[in-house]
Amino acid sequence: MKLKPLWLAFVAGAFWLLMFIGTHLPKKQNGRKEYGLDKVAHFSAFAILAVLLCLAAARWSGRLRWYHLAGVVTALSLYGMFDEITQAFLTTTRKADVQDWIADTCGAAVGAIAAYAFSERFTNGGKNIGSSDRN
Repeated sequence: MKLKPLWLAFVAGAFWLLMFIGTHLPKKQNGRKEYGLDKVAHFSAFAILAVLLCLAAARWSGRLRWYHLAGVVTALSLYGMFDEITQAFLTTTRKADVQDWIADTCGAAVGAIAAYAFSERFTNGGKNIGSSDRN
């Protein structure tokens, strides 16, 4: 079953919107510092979003190429920076954190690489497995 490019783009957009909402809600103040979990959440969310965007690009163009990966990582890194900066304007319980942005960017890079590996592995270098192009 092939996923349509528009459907993947919609899922990526919905996930991105949920990320934006989640990062701009007021943070609960419980007095505990959960440093590690926060970075894991940033890394994971951006990795998932990168996979979704890369797979949408692969379905749209027929094959995932280096410029798709570079574009996704760059766009998500810039978005991560924007997200950190805007948190201070939209809520009083959050502030910009460079380490969160680094986790965002690293997650986007790992997600893009994972999407590339998945794409190459399961599409046989851009050709659908099971196609009639076998020799």
